[in-house]
Amino acid sequence: MRTPPRQHRQRSRRRVPAGERQPAPDIVGETLSGETLALADVGDGPVVVNFWASWCGPCRQEAPHLNAVVEAYADEGVRVVGVNGRDDLAPARTFARGNFTFPSWYDPDQTIAAQFGSAGPVGMPSTILLDRDGRVAVRFFGAVSGATLAPRIDALLEEA
Repeated sequence: MRTPPRQHRQRSRRRVPAGERQPAPDIVGETLSGETLALADVGDGPVVVNFWASWCGPCRQEAPHLNAVVEAYADEGVRVVGVNGRDDLAPARTFARGNFTFPSWYDPDQTIAAQFGSAGPVGMPSTILLDRDGRVAVRFFGAVSGATLAPRIDALLEEA
């Protein structure tokens, strides 16, 4: 019996030149832990915004990589925040509690995702890197790793 080829989701990246970057929306929402969090309060350095769901296999695979980014870049002001979408609250909370060291907004109707407009996610997982000025600098579609994120974060840290 012939085994059908596996379908791989292609990861793509789009870097936005500094002069063309648009500001991220002014997000204020409830986290999975029930607290109110504003994107403006996340930090002064670059911010990694990761869109995920508990049922998403690639999202599960990238969780340790995102935690590694939190640890590796904490002293440089880089912060990570998640956006859980298209999910039920109980499994989202359970997954986040056991897998993430950073806060996540609960966005079941994808209201936060929609606020990013054309710069926003096109599926799960998606990751957006914001520069120090809170502008969309890089968009990743598909799972990311520390090796994928590190050069982009380093470049954002080097920007004046």
